[in-house]
This record gives sequence, structure tokens and C-alpha cells, in this order.
Amino acid sequence: MVELISENNCISRSDEVLIEFINCTGINEATAIKLAVYPNPGDGVFYLDMQSANNQKVQLNVFDAQGINVYSTTELQTNSGKWKLELSHLPAGVYHLIIDGKSRVDRKLIIR
Repeated sequence: MVELISENNCISRSDEVLIEFINCTGINEATAIKLAVYPNPGDGVFYLDMQSANNQKVQLNVFDAQGINVYSTTELQTNSGKWKLELSHLPAGVYHLIIDGKSRVDRKLIIR
């Protein structure tokens, strides 16, 4: 039993309910980015493979545990093959990788 109460306190009851979900995830498959990062954990040299239905320019940012941006580039395209991310100059720790394009992807990077 479903009961609906309006602003005027009118009550409507029903045994049937039809619920329609439209774009409930908020992710458009045409703009979604699939990301592989390896090796992770690693020594600071990581390889990224980004795929999307439509080739798109993306911005990559890496943040340390305090939220400080330690690396940034806008020179990346999805579907352009393997890309080397060189972070071996950074100390060991957990970092946050964020890729922004028509959608956003984030991953943890661990430098050991």
C-alpha cells in the first residue's frame, strides 16, 4: 500500500505503483572513461590506458594525502594508447589520481 499526502493534506492510496528510472546513474556511456592504471602499487612509474566511446581531451591531476596538487597535465587524449605517468620523484605514500573529461574518473595510486 502506497500513501501520498499533498500539501493540502489530501490523501491518495493505491495498491499499485509505477516507478520509472531515467538515467539513474548519471553516467552517460558515450562519455564514460574506462581507466586502467598499472602497476599499482608501484615505484612511482605508472602506465595509464584510457578508453572512451568518443575520443576526448582530458585533464589529469594527482593530489597528495593533504590535498595538494603534485602533478597536472592537459595533454592527454582517451583512446591514444598507453601513457606513462612519472611520479618517482614523489615520496612513498597514497595519492589520488583524478581524470576530468566529459566525465570524471578517480583512482588511488600507491607509491612504495
